[in-house]
Formats: sequence, C-alpha cells, structure tokens
Amino acid sequence: MTIDKIKLRALAKDRDERFFDEGDYLDALNVFTGGTGESAEGVIKNVKGTVAASPLATADGVPLSDDARVIGSVSDSKRGYVYYFVWSNTPANHAIYRHKISNNTYQLVLQSSVLAFQQYSFVNAEVINGEFETDSETQTILYFTDNINPPRKINVDRALENNNFVFYSNDELIEALSVAKTPNLFPPEIQMESGNGYMHRFWRYRLQINQNGPISLLS
Repeated sequence: MTIDKIKLRALAKDRDERFFDEGDYLDALNVFTGGTGESAEGVIKNVKGTVAASPLATADGVPLSDDARVIGSVSDSKRGYVYYFVWSNTPANHAIYRHKISNNTYQLVLQSSVLAFQQYSFVNAEVINGEFETDSETQTILYFTDNINPPRKINVDRALENNNFVFYSNDELIEALSVAKTPNLFPPEIQMESGNGYMHRFWRYRLQINQNGPISLLS
C-alpha cells in the first residue's frame, strides 16, 4: 500500500487553515533531537539563538566585505569545533575559519587566493582526527572539495602553528594543499663525510616533500 508523505515547505501563520496548500504549516519550533550518551538519545532540545562569535586573536578578526558568504561547513564533534569555508569578492580573502563551540570564538586557519572559491559553489568537507606524528598529539586533517578545484587537504594544527603557511609562495601552497602530490622526479642525494661515525653502515630513508606532505614508506 502506498503511503503519501507530506513534505513541509512553507510557514503560513497568516493564512486560514482551510486555504492551506500542500506542505504549508501553521507553527514551528526551532528544536533538534540527539546528543551524546544513551540518556540523551531522542531527547528534544531547543536550538540556541544566534550569538556573534569573537575572534580568538586580533589577527583572526580581519573584516570581510558585506558580500562574503559561507559556502560550506563541517563539524568536528570529537574536538568541539566547526569549520567554515568563506568566499569573498576579494580573492585574497577566501578563507577557512575554525569556530570553537565551548567559548564561541573563531580562529583563522588559512586565508589565500589559492583557495579559489566560487561564490555559488558548495564545499564538501570531512574531518579526520588522529596521531599523525611521533609526539602522540592529536591533530586534525581537513579534506575538502568544491567540484571545481582539485581535492585538497590541510593539517589544521600545523597550519595554526606559528602561521605555518605565511612564507609559502602560491605554487608551494598549492602543492601543500593538494591531495594528489606532484611526483618527485629525482632521487634524493646524500653526502657522507668521514669521521662522523656513520661510514660503512646501511641506510634506509623515507621521503617527505615538505612539512605538510605525506611521508613515504621506507626505501
């Protein structure tokens, strides 16, 4: 038996119920269901109102034009952040921001024309958390694509560490963000000197193009 489902389309508080079109509804509440833990499952909660967030530092509060718009976002529930991808009519102001939910502050992750966002595109993103280095510190890698530019990724923690990308050229930044790295055409060269205690030993090496690039397998 076919069951017709009515999809709610428009709030019609000022219309007589007798003249409702299909999908009209009289009233609505801004709520959501969910949460963490067994006791929170299926519980209806009020959605918090909109409150302006504050920049974590002065440099994070760079004013954007009135035409700037968010073209994508992704939530990191594990670490308590939301990432926003912002288009601006000034290409140099295309940016990625990180919003910390617990204290309602935001931080600039990357701002560059290299992002090449489009005004009416949509950025789809995924968050991967893990221990990617030997220091056992949890880091976040953000994968994102807008189906216009090549798929890209950014290690958020490295990007925020001492403004890691400040001294990158555009070409270097493009390579650092790219998921599909340009292959290395030449083998690494090592110059050994006598007297350092390392002569007559066998060596294995791993290759990393730059600090933000992947590390190859041992060769």
